[in-house]
Amino acid sequence: MKNIILLLLIFYSSVVFSQKYTFNFATHYEFYFAKKKYETVSYSNTDNPNLFLYFYNTDGKRTAKLVDTEQMQNHFFSVIRQTTQDGEILHFKYINSEKKEENKLFKQYPSYYDFKTTKRDSLYKTVVLQFYTNEKKKKVNLRLELKIKEADANYFPNYRIATLHGASERKELNYTENGLVVEAFDLTKKKKKEQAKLIYSEKIQFELVVPSKK
Repeated sequence: MKNIILLLLIFYSSVVFSQKYTFNFATHYEFYFAKKKYETVSYSNTDNPNLFLYFYNTDGKRTAKLVDTEQMQNHFFSVIRQTTQDGEILHFKYINSEKKEENKLFKQYPSYYDFKTTKRDSLYKTVVLQFYTNEKKKKVNLRLELKIKEADANYFPNYRIATLHGASERKELNYTENGLVVEAFDLTKKKKKEQAKLIYSEKIQFELVVPSKK
């Protein structure tokens, strides 16, 4: 009985005082949106596609946004970089949390889409992602050609998180095979345009704690 009580107390304390999130993969993408070039660093958890963390700059300040689509929560942190002899250290300061709402830009990426593999070899595959204006899937709203490198897990969410603004937090938009998107091109119009490019990726061990509201 003592063991059970102890476990319940530990669980209750963790819920009341904080919540810990873990991430094990990082990507840095360069992409184009509204005719402008951007870069996004994001962390993901390959065991839980409902979680991700990405960084952005606002008024010269670095901010991190932790999105939990399972709990429908967004958590915000200010980030300070510290350079040492061993490398760079990131310091996170909790700002606030808010209830996650449906992204107003979802209309740019309709709910009707499909993935079609057009080419495959031992290292890469070419996949066309098409968004349609309606359920009949006759009129294409957006067509993207993805170059996907073979990998040990499905890293498509990292690409979606970083580059598909308006659909980045749409967890149901997910490729079903393992792989890492290294390049993407917009084929919607006659002229083929670069949409995104992977700068680097790496496996990480990272934990971030969200304190409870007092």
